[in-house]
Amino acid sequence: MKMNKLYIGLLALMLVGTACSKQDTKPAQNTEPPVSSPSGIQPPATAPSGTTPATPPANNADAAKPDSGKSDPAPVEAPKGAKEQPIATKDQLDTVEFGMTYDEVSKKMGQIGKLTQESKDDSGLNTFQTYQYKTQDGKTMNVTFRNGKVLNKSG
Repeated sequence: MKMNKLYIGLLALMLVGTACSKQDTKPAQNTEPPVSSPSGIQPPATAPSGTTPATPPANNADAAKPDSGKSDPAPVEAPKGAKEQPIATKDQLDTVEFGMTYDEVSKKMGQIGKLTQESKDDSGLNTFQTYQYKTQDGKTMNVTFRNGKVLNKSG
């Protein structure tokens, strides 16, 4: 009699065990196995099809990188510049800020300077222009642009 109870108990445990371990027979939504990086960190799950995952806000540091994986906007055509060096003041140059466009600098300085140098870097992705101004006492001031934005000023 004890043996029968033992067999019945074991049979009940086996039935409960197999019922708990049964998996749903529906096909899985994502049948791809999880991918791990060499560091062992799991990548974030992808959004279900038909939805758009949220993208993080752009980092200002990325904008400064020449190759941040984003497509660059069409290059801005550099103005030809004045035929002669226009006269400007140091106070006008002091109002020019890094990152300003040609138009903004023209407004601050009275007009765009004389184009004295134009070049591209080795990659061909960055263009540089230097515009020169002169002061009343004959000194020169320069504003250098990279891809249409003020990179440097001197004078």
